[in-house]
Formats: sequence, C-alpha cells, structure tokens
Amino acid sequence: MRDNEFHLRPFAGSITYAVGGNIRRTGSRVEVLFRVTGQCEDIRVQNPGIGPQRRDGLWQGTCFEVFFKEATASAYWEFNLAPGGDWNLYAFSGYRRGMMEETRVADLPMTTTRGGGLLQVVATIDLGLLGLQEAELRLALSAVILDRQGGLRYWALAHPVDKPDFHNDKGFQLHLV
Repeated sequence: MRDNEFHLRPFAGSITYAVGGNIRRTGSRVEVLFRVTGQCEDIRVQNPGIGPQRRDGLWQGTCFEVFFKEATASAYWEFNLAPGGDWNLYAFSGYRRGMMEETRVADLPMTTTRGGGLLQVVATIDLGLLGLQEAELRLALSAVILDRQGGLRYWALAHPVDKPDFHNDKGFQLHLV
C-alpha cells in the first residue's frame, strides 16, 4: 500500500479555495480522495442526494477526474466523479481519440462530504476489472468547479499548454505502482 498526496493548481481566475487530496493503491483497488477547502458554499453541485448514476457530460459542472494509463501506453481511461454522486468512465485509444464508455465497470463506490468549508469526494476504483491490477500507471488528476454564478474553474496537477487540457500526456505526472 502506498499513499500519494497531491495538490492541484488552478488554471486561471480568482481562487477562493484549495484543491488536493490523496490517492492510495492496495492490490487491484485504487482509492482516490479529492478535497476542496475554502469558500465551498460557492460551489454548485448537480443532483445532490438523488443517488449515484452513470451520467455523461459531468465535466460541464463540478466534477473530479482521474486519468490513468499504463506507463508506456498511449491508450488511457478517464473517470469522472461528481460530488452529487454521478460518475462515468471512458476509454480512449489515444490522445482524445476513440472515446467510448467503458462498460467493464458497472458501478463506482463513492461518498461525498460537504459542509464547514469542505467538499470531499472519495471513490474506489477496481483496476482488476480493466485488467490493470499489476500495471504500473501514470495518472493525471484534475477538477472542474462550477461556481454559483455559472463560471467554470479548472484545476490539475499541471497545465502543460495555454488552455485547460486534462488529456495532454504531459499532465500525467503521478506514478502509481
């Protein structure tokens, strides 16, 4: 078991909170915790309390994202985790190519905590369902945050180009063995 703490950097704009978390791998399971602290009451959360559903387009609102690939591969996966409980998983054959909903994962255990200047999402991903239980992985972690005024803010481990692009290979900066 190995823990990796991370801190996401904002792309641009005024910042009234901090975004970070922790990712841990135990066997074939990866647990990721995203934590936002600060003026979290300004964050808009879609579908709170309705119950977790697989849903498309979560990146158009508040959403945490985990991109991962085998260390030397061009194919990768993207998990979307919305604090309201919705989620999705996509497989890509290469940079922004071949996007398909990954059907080998049927549900995603996730919990959300909100209040007192905190918004936290914890999810567990079973890499064994994707045949990646033994794989050395490279990850990119990111967040899209929708504020009450309708503005989107983008956060990531790195912003390698002049616009938010979470799919960029240079953003896969965390290694998980």
